[in-house]
Amino acid sequence: MTMTNKTTSGPRSALAAAIKVEQEARKALDDARAAHERASHRIYDAAAALDALRAEPAPSASIGAALVEAHAGGGDIDVLDLERPSKERAAEIERRERELSILRQGRDELAAEIEKREQAHRFAEMRAEKLARDVLAESIDLPALIAETEALQEQVLSRRALLRFLTLHLPDFSEEKGRTAHFIARRWDFAEQAGGLRDHPSLAPWKKYLGALKSDASALPPQ
Repeated sequence: MTMTNKTTSGPRSALAAAIKVEQEARKALDDARAAHERASHRIYDAAAALDALRAEPAPSASIGAALVEAHAGGGDIDVLDLERPSKERAAEIERRERELSILRQGRDELAAEIEKREQAHRFAEMRAEKLARDVLAESIDLPALIAETEALQEQVLSRRALLRFLTLHLPDFSEEKGRTAHFIARRWDFAEQAGGLRDHPSLAPWKKYLGALKSDASALPPQ
């Protein structure tokens, strides 16, 4: 097969740049997804902690009992101190509610950011794919390949014509005539054979080459 030997062409340079952009876009997407997952875990923990705090008995203090106790001790108390435990609990609940609200807002914003980064990554991936196909196209001397294929096709047709001729002139009921007739009768529509041309074993190195180009612009075609 006739192939070109271009390893530093314009398409390869463009592909190398596109691969870098795709890799950066993928990392940005992975970072956003990881941050979203982390935020989800923090929300779960924060909600559990808030529920536990709400379930605790609220602190209570009898103002009258406190005044009696203070008088018996020969002193006074700051009655505002009696409200401090309940106020502190209420303030802590409010703080945790605010924290949970902020975390949920952040998670929603991250979800929107993930969508944007997914789209950016898809575009980068599509561009790299397109440029990889461009490099694939320049890896083969297509006119020479077509000419080579036509020559081989003509060889196949000439040999099939000879085999058909032999089926007409070989001795009847001979083993040779039977084998020749059987071969001629086989289907030669490759696209309809099991697996088709898309799965032909000869394509394996080319599929591997195209896959390699998507992450390495310097990958070389099969020899």
